[in-house]
Amino acid sequence: FGLHGTVDYHTATDKLYIQNMALRSNKSEIFASGEIAFFEQAKDFDLSFSGKDLDIGDLVALMPALYRSMFEEWNSVGNLMAQGSFTGKMESHLLPELELNFELNKGKLRHPDLKNSISDVSINGKVHIPPGRNSLRNARLQFPHISLKAGKDPLQGNLQILNFENPNLKMNWSGSVDLEA
Repeated sequence: FGLHGTVDYHTATDKLYIQNMALRSNKSEIFASGEIAFFEQAKDFDLSFSGKDLDIGDLVALMPALYRSMFEEWNSVGNLMAQGSFTGKMESHLLPELELNFELNKGKLRHPDLKNSISDVSINGKVHIPPGRNSLRNARLQFPHISLKAGKDPLQGNLQILNFENPNLKMNWSGSVDLEA
């Protein structure tokens, strides 16, 4: 990873200011700005970030470990764009809010548990993990538009996952898939 940008720390306010920060990894470049305030038992975040032509693996590597385990085995090819924010207090049992909007076009997804790749992927999505103690219980992942090919079979639909601790899936699909392929 390479990191370029401006970081200022103000001792009087105990704040770290991040301006025009560019994080470069294997295949991706993510831009961030904002501030982090330091308190005795907590940190207060107000960060925003964006990137285009990203790799899922690179994004996952930047996530806190709590979120990373949900995504770390996926890899992608295609035009992945993302923007989001990380805001609020972080304490021992309190997490900040995470908002992430993303889009993958002309994509191909691969997971080691799947026999075939998923190709011709077009996805719009949003992750929202609210601030607080029960953040993952109140989290949601939404894909209002999905179109792809599973093997040779085209599919279209949408998907919503509520509550990452005890997932509740809502989905609508159109198409057919050979489950033995």
